[in-house]
Amino acid sequence: MELLKGRFVRSLSGKDKGMILVVVGVTDEGYLLLADGKTRKLETPKKKKQKHAEVLALPQIEEQEVGMLTNRRLREAVKGAVTLLTIRKE
Repeated sequence: MELLKGRFVRSLSGKDKGMILVVVGVTDEGYLLLADGKTRKLETPKKKKQKHAEVLALPQIEEQEVGMLTNRRLREAVKGAVTLLTIRKE
């Protein structure tokens, strides 16, 4: 489960369905802690079951960088991931 830290995921259910988020942590119960720096800040990450999130085939944020992330950098990383996904679709 710790391997997911720093990975980009797409929410598959809930009011955030379709949003791109970053895994900033994993709980002992198997929940992912997700943030995007805008609607979900690092201080209050979204707790979501792993089955409700699709791991995306994008370069992940290095684990040592995850601990040093700010909301601004997180927003920029998510924006870059969305741009990459848009380019791949075309």
